[in-house]
Amino acid sequence: MKLNKTKRGLELGAAITALVYCIFDLILEVVAFETLIDTISFLKKEYVDYYNSYMQSTVIAYIIGFFIGVALVIVELIFACKLLKKPIDTSNNFINIEDRFENELKKRKKTRICFIVFSSILAFVMLINCFQSSQGSSSTTTKIVGLLIFVTVIVLESIAMANKEIHQDVEIAKELAVSNSTIEEKIAELKHLKELGVIDEEQYKNAVEKNIRDIV
Repeated sequence: MKLNKTKRGLELGAAITALVYCIFDLILEVVAFETLIDTISFLKKEYVDYYNSYMQSTVIAYIIGFFIGVALVIVELIFACKLLKKPIDTSNNFINIEDRFENELKKRKKTRICFIVFSSILAFVMLINCFQSSQGSSSTTTKIVGLLIFVTVIVLESIAMANKEIHQDVEIAKELAVSNSTIEEKIAELKHLKELGVIDEEQYKNAVEKNIRDIV
């Protein structure tokens, strides 16, 4: 069975893009958090009254937001990694293909939907941050880039989901499986006729060879 290469390429593009950006974003967030901790320690030490009066609630809100953001990015990473895995077995065994892959394809569809949902949430958060950040700052530029990346990820994965999972080769394979089943029935009938003495060994072999040639 051959996978739809276009669908697989779009999905890999979306997953790898999200993966790279999330790792980069996590590194930046950790560095920013360490800087914040150092700043808090300095304010507590040098400007205790100012910190207690004005900064404490802001810092707490930022820390809560930080952990929520990190959690979202980690979940996005998990779903991106799941999408990197090849969706189905590409062996040429077409027997019971629907039964073999139905459950796996259902699970993968759920993963894709979750991936798009979390990508949308992250894009929305970055959009809000863009409006809240100071215009022209490096932070705003980073958030705009992140927003564009996740919009691209959402578009790529949405297009990928719109494509069929596998090529029409599967339909041909199903027809071949039906043909094979029919041939087996014919051979069984010929064997029965030989056992009854209606046809001899040579006629039986010739008939079997003719049926095999018809499907090759």
